Amino acid sequence: MRLETDWVIKDPIDLEHKQYVFLDYATKVKKDLDVFKLYPSFQELALHVANIGRILERGEYITLNREPEEIDDEILLDDLVYNKLVVKEKDVFNEIIKIAKFAKEEFTELFLVAKAIWTLLYDSVTIRVKHNGDKIKEEKPGHGFFYVVYNNNLIVYQYYLDRIKKNNLENKCKVTLIYEGPYNDVNDLSDIIGIIKKHNKISDGPKLSREEKIDIRLPIFEVKYEQYFPMEGGVLSIARRKVMNYIFQTIRIKDLSEK
Repeated sequence: MRLETDWVIKDPIDLEHKQYVFLDYATKVKKDLDVFKLYPSFQELALHVANIGRILERGEYITLNREPEEIDDEILLDDLVYNKLVVKEKDVFNEIIKIAKFAKEEFTELFLVAKAIWTLLYDSVTIRVKHNGDKIKEEKPGHGFFYVVYNNNLIVYQYYLDRIKKNNLENKCKVTLIYEGPYNDVNDLSDIIGIIKKHNKISDGPKLSREEKIDIRLPIFEVKYEQYFPMEGGVLSIARRKVMNYIFQTIRIKDLSEK
C-alpha cells in the first residue's frame, strides 16, 4: 500500500479518519522494517517527512513530477513539485493542520527507525573488486558485474551506470540478474568469470568478443554482508549504491591526482 503525498487534503478531512489511514500505512511499513526490508519504505518516509514539514511551514504540499522506476530510486530535488494549499473554510484548514501535526510526529518516528536500519545495512554490506579493478581508472567503463553468495546460492548481476535524467548529473546503477545457482558448484573466481562469459548480456560498448570484453574491459565486484538481510529492498539496493560510489570515487581520485 503506497500512501500518496496529498493524503492529508483528500476527503474526508477528518483527524480520526486520517489516523486510521496512517495506521494502515504504518502497519505495512513496520512489517517490512521488522524483516529489514528497507526499500521502498525508506524513500517514502523521507518524502512524507519533507511533505508534512512543507505543509506546516509553507502551506504547500509536495508531489512528484516522475514516478520512480524501481523501489529504491533516488528522489531528486528537481523531482519535487510544490503545490499551494487552497482551502477556503477556516475550520477545514485548521483540521488539516491538526492532521499534519499528528502525522509529523508519527512519520518522524518511523523515519528514524528506517534510518537506523539503513545505517546498520550500509555498514554490513561491503564490496571488493575481484577482477579488472585497474580498468576502472584506465578505461572508465560504465558497466560490469557483481556477485554475492546468498542463502548458499551464487547470484550474479550485470550493472550499468546511467543518468537518472538527461539534463541532470545524478546517476543510478541499473542491474540485471544474469545468473543464480548453487554456490557449491563454484570453486573459485575463474568459475565465476566463466559463468559471466556464458551469460553476458551486454550489447553496447566496444565490438569485442565475449572473452575480450570480460577479460580486458569489465570489472567484477564481490559483495558480502555480515548478517541476514533481504536481497530485494536490502542487500541489492545497498550493493548498487556502493558499486556506483566506488567507481565514481576511484575515477575522481585518479583525475585529481593527474592535475
